[in-house]
Amino acid sequence: QRQRRRLQLCFHRVRLGRVRGIPRGLRPALAGALRLDCIEQGVEVSVICPPEIDTPMVVEERKTITATGAKLKDTAGSLALEPACDYMLRQLKAGRYEIIPGFRARGVAFMSRLFPGVFRRISERIVAEGVRKETSHASS
Repeated sequence: QRQRRRLQLCFHRVRLGRVRGIPRGLRPALAGALRLDCIEQGVEVSVICPPEIDTPMVVEERKTITATGAKLKDTAGSLALEPACDYMLRQLKAGRYEIIPGFRARGVAFMSRLFPGVFRRISERIVAEGVRKETSHASS
């Protein structure tokens, strides 16, 4: 019996997530194509799409992030480091393809697939409101 090997790709901040020239939105499509190409060799490909995870870097970023950026990031929520890592590792061991830790993040991902136009308009509205507020504060 052929032993199965795993190729685990994390698209958030490491591995392919750091490869220059691959737009964030295309990374899952790349993983899907890679998964199909690797099936015959017994290689499993997983895509990890975490929401924001509370790390020291995120804590520092929150000190300087704009209100608009914070509102956009809050859409999928944030998770504590340990539970997020535990969930991701359990899902990798179970051989899951798409791994999205956090109930809220999974809900956002699901709904954005069902209603992509709605989610795009919501994001655009958040940004437009932020620009409007920043412009009105600057002119005051």
